[in-house]
Amino acid sequence: MTQIFTLNIGSSTVKLDLFDDSLKKLKSESYYHENQWEKLKSKIENFLNQHDLSNIVTAHRVVHGGQYFKTGTAINQETQDKIKELIPLAPLHQPYNLKGIEICQNIGIQNQYACFDTAAFNQIPAEKSTILVPTENIRKYGFHGLNHAYLLQSMQDKLQKEKLNGIQIHLGNGCSLAQIHNGKITDTSMSYTPLAGISMFSRPGDLDPGIILKIVEQHGLEKSTDILNKQSGIKALVPSAKNIKEAFELQSKDPQAKLALNVWYESICKYLSFYACQLPKIDYLVFSGGVSEHNSEIVQTIIDKLPLLQNSLPKHKIIAGNESLYMAQEINNLIQ
Repeated sequence: MTQIFTLNIGSSTVKLDLFDDSLKKLKSESYYHENQWEKLKSKIENFLNQHDLSNIVTAHRVVHGGQYFKTGTAINQETQDKIKELIPLAPLHQPYNLKGIEICQNIGIQNQYACFDTAAFNQIPAEKSTILVPTENIRKYGFHGLNHAYLLQSMQDKLQKEKLNGIQIHLGNGCSLAQIHNGKITDTSMSYTPLAGISMFSRPGDLDPGIILKIVEQHGLEKSTDILNKQSGIKALVPSAKNIKEAFELQSKDPQAKLALNVWYESICKYLSFYACQLPKIDYLVFSGGVSEHNSEIVQTIIDKLPLLQNSLPKHKIIAGNESLYMAQEINNLIQ
């Protein structure tokens, strides 16, 4: 009997889930990985120690599929080479995703598939995905796609309607919005890389390109990559915080933390307002991600900052993401 093991390695956390062939969840585990790969290997071995590895199919979350991958894909050497090629576009995630694939190979799991965060955004219209620079293969790809696809599917089931219009807001250390029109994802805030869009914990969000050129001029390319991915966003003003939750707790005594959060709120409201104004109506507004799920005060603050839209926005919902289930569904469809 085939079982689907999903492995979701984020920039700081790992989530392991096991499903049977009816997609019933059998077990689950999550923890902070802290780049300790031998520990992850042991965790996976213990997680699967009572299961026949020859019956296990692994679904890996991979953040960037670039121009190569439009759907879930069997993992072979060519697949791994292309994922590796895309590391510069997602340096916080792509190396970890590859490490997960390598670990599973080393413990004897033969059947492995990749599920790509970028795949959910393939249908975004050209006028929204095109970036006006004279360079090939530069376009909006979008990220958090597995979670945004799951949220859309959940709301379609909940409201018993396929052609929904709505806005989805994913708030974790990485943050993004997605616009839904007639049951399809028609725009998202992240772009060519996960740096763009709304401000995030350690990533700046949208920037004047001249600022990036200035940072590269001052620090060189390698250091600038680290600055933009790991030292910007809320962390630029609150370097002692390890996540948004800690920055939120510091704001009552640290003016810089309060300012950083207000900048963050503004960037979220800007995208939310823009997406709302483009829709003929809004059937739903959903918040997801660890920050949303564990801090309703942050969610309410965002809503309160949109007085003009409050009469037209439906009552917001907070939904726990379930990328693992969506990955299991995708791979189950591929192997049937």
